[in-house]
Amino acid sequence: MLVPSNDVDQFIEESRRKSIPGKTAVSSDSLSSMNKDKQQKKNQTAAKDLASYNSNKQLENTIDRDPGKKIKIISPLTGDTVKKHLEFEWTSLPGLSEYTLTILDNKNEEIWKRTLTDTKVDILQKLKPGRYYWNIEVNGETEATGKFYIK
Repeated sequence: MLVPSNDVDQFIEESRRKSIPGKTAVSSDSLSSMNKDKQQKKNQTAAKDLASYNSNKQLENTIDRDPGKKIKIISPLTGDTVKKHLEFEWTSLPGLSEYTLTILDNKNEEIWKRTLTDTKVDILQKLKPGRYYWNIEVNGETEATGKFYIK
């Protein structure tokens, strides 16, 4: 369609306003607002993702720094980054047959807890990226505590 040059601006504006079947006409102001909203949501999601890596001072203070503990952690070591398979393993204590393993997120919320008779366990639950803490209890007493990261 040929349009006289003096009517080009008017033609463009009318074209924007016309709807196409299955589509909604959107003004440039609306597009700008939608892009701002989309970017804002993206920023909020990124901030949430970063927040999942924040440390928890209360839990950080419980991490074992005493090499004289009875239970020795084999994996994951404190501060390890786990990308795929999450496996916990520790040495056994003579005469004990039950261990309670608890995994907490960085908000101190319990994510996983089991009483086990073995000193090795595969965690099949998929965890979101972030910082996590764990502890092993024997007879209600914490014997080992640590942290790990999921990427």
